[in-house]
Amino acid sequence: MSERIYDGPIDENAILAWAYDEDLLFLEQDEDLLVGAHHEFFPLLARLSKDASCPKADYCLTIMDFRLMFWVLRKHPRAAEEIRNVLIHLLDSDRPLIRNFVHVNNLRLDLLKGVPVPTLHRALEVGEAALNGVCRKSEISVVDDGEAWIVELSVPPFHTHKEWLSLSKVDGAYSFRR
Repeated sequence: MSERIYDGPIDENAILAWAYDEDLLFLEQDEDLLVGAHHEFFPLLARLSKDASCPKADYCLTIMDFRLMFWVLRKHPRAAEEIRNVLIHLLDSDRPLIRNFVHVNNLRLDLLKGVPVPTLHRALEVGEAALNGVCRKSEISVVDDGEAWIVELSVPPFHTHKEWLSLSKVDGAYSFRR
């Protein structure tokens, strides 16, 4: 493997070249954050994620997932619109990872709408979607705090990084903290 770093402007041609070349990198570190910051290319990333011949298909999907996850957790005013725009490009796919991505983001849309979270099972499902999505695999636990569920994400192996999501059982209101 002979990795190469692309140092030109991020445009559609650069993303296409990067996606189909396993050795081409935008950066040595955090290229997912660089690509994810370009929401204008999410339709292209969605198309690439459906292409079985694209070596970075799953990576394209997880880049969008990570960015959308934090838009929802931080209550970005355009989070719901952005999710719906991405899902439009993915609904015709039968790839399991994409089907999971669609499910996760429908749960995120419910979270943004304030759908009540009355049961432990639902709190686990929503917490997993909100905090892990398809791109992370951290441990999730839930505690009943009376009127809310407290969902905790804990990152192994040392569990020093934690995140919490409080979900109202009655009105679905939520808050996020690290």
